[in-house]
Amino acid sequence: WPVEWFMYRNLPGQLEHGGPVQVHFVPARIADNPYLPAGYEEGMRAMYPPALARRLLDGQPGGVEHAIYPQFDRTRHLVPLAPLVASGRVRLTGRGAYGVDFGLVSNSAIIACEMDTGGRVWVRECWARPGGDRGVLLGEAGRLRQTYGRWPGETDPTEHYLAQDFRFKPAKLGEGSRNSRISGVTRLLNAGLAEGQLPGLCLDRDGPGILDLAREIEGYHYEADGNGRLAVCREAHKQDDRVAALEYAIECLAERRLDFDALRGLNKPLGKVSVM
Repeated sequence: WPVEWFMYRNLPGQLEHGGPVQVHFVPARIADNPYLPAGYEEGMRAMYPPALARRLLDGQPGGVEHAIYPQFDRTRHLVPLAPLVASGRVRLTGRGAYGVDFGLVSNSAIIACEMDTGGRVWVRECWARPGGDRGVLLGEAGRLRQTYGRWPGETDPTEHYLAQDFRFKPAKLGEGSRNSRISGVTRLLNAGLAEGQLPGLCLDRDGPGILDLAREIEGYHYEADGNGRLAVCREAHKQDDRVAALEYAIECLAERRLDFDALRGLNKPLGKVSVM
């Protein structure tokens, strides 16, 4: 919560709307503390993995070893959508897709993504609850389709019956298929990163469940197996329901040949965009 409150100023609703609350982040590093013993910083850096050292010693938020989406940056990819739509700088197309991840023990999750006229993909909402109840999942899918549109969607590779219930299609199965979905999300995260432009994948900061999705993206990483090869971390894989649903939604958009790959509008600056 210190990162959420003080660095990102994402205050709980009862504080943000309950009166005048001012939050200030005052960064400080080891060098600012003259009372630490000699060699303290060197010892700490030798103790921690590089990514953790960057967080604890250099004050950099997020970051894990072997992050799957290291380019994800809250200051760029978390963007309040409503002000941009109201000003006319972003126009949504009404075309989108859903991604559904079903969990018996972990969370079930549904992602709603919509494209804008510039080719960007906006994550409008991320719903997630403890899994195991297909009836609840079907009910939430119906609510989302009423809210955003009767878009196509993609579900877990093994959830053929669930796909039939939603009239969605199951995702492809296999390690190569998962890597392909990761590559699709990565291309969008990397697109449009010039100064004053929005990236190819934007998370509506004010959308339901979006901050939980951001946290999951930041913690999603690979780990080395016994042979030194990198694979999706097992512990992270247990908590990747929201990210998996996002990957399914992006793959569904790509397979329907919606033109986000070219991202034609990203060479047209929108002017200075405030995302904090």
